[in-house]
Amino acid sequence: MDAPALPKVCIIDDDFLFVKLTKLLLEKSNFCSNVEIFKNGQEALQHFSSTDKWDTNIIFLDLNMPELDGWGFLQRYREIRPQSPPIIYIVSSSIDPKDKARANDDPLIEGFLSKPLKMDTLKSISNSFINSQST
Repeated sequence: MDAPALPKVCIIDDDFLFVKLTKLLLEKSNFCSNVEIFKNGQEALQHFSSTDKWDTNIIFLDLNMPELDGWGFLQRYREIRPQSPPIIYIVSSSIDPKDKARANDDPLIEGFLSKPLKMDTLKSISNSFINSQST
């Protein structure tokens, strides 16, 4: 039996330290095969709009970013999303209950995760991803 394919991950976040630490955690845990990084929603949309092949499986999306924030990204993403959209997790330091409620009400969002990401959270996401690929 073949080992399950590792997901390809995209981090959309302007916080250099969070991105660096998260990338290290992803690599250390052997969570994914590839990590793409964008500093804001606009950069990510430009990238995704310029390709016919979406091979990203999981997006970790910050809410508060310059140029185009996470909510703006989601609004514009709905216009260009692929047939098999990636799994999107909001990753934020926001403690505003409205952000969590909005994320919970959005069918595109799989979950609202608090910064920083923890190893057990990644293991849970990885197990969910693997299970979804085997069904």
